[in-house]
Amino acid sequence: EVLAADREADVYVLPAIEEPFPVSVLEAMSVGTPVVITRTCGQAPDVAGAGSGRVIDSRVGEDAANARKVADAILELLEPEAAEQAGKAAWELVNEQFTIEAVTATLRQTYEDVVRRRRG
Repeated sequence: EVLAADREADVYVLPAIEEPFPVSVLEAMSVGTPVVITRTCGQAPDVAGAGSGRVIDSRVGEDAANARKVADAILELLEPEAAEQAGKAAWELVNEQFTIEAVTATLRQTYEDVVRRRRG
């Protein structure tokens, strides 16, 4: 049901003040839905780097100013060309970096690096 709803959405928005690693962002991107998230979201560097959505400040000061930033990011991603590019980038990001195989490979490499440093 969640993925079906994500497929129907034009944009997924998570304006959290702090969210270390929301699975909901990965779910949305896995079906090609662009995202609007805050800098405090764990995937912010990945989303910004891949162009799979927009990353905004979690608080701009005034709540009205923050709401404007969220609205601007949403409106930007509702533009057909931006939506297509970000949606494709979102799908690619999840399928290249967040599959079980990709995460396992990264974790394995991290363990191997730690063992190598301790021996070396």
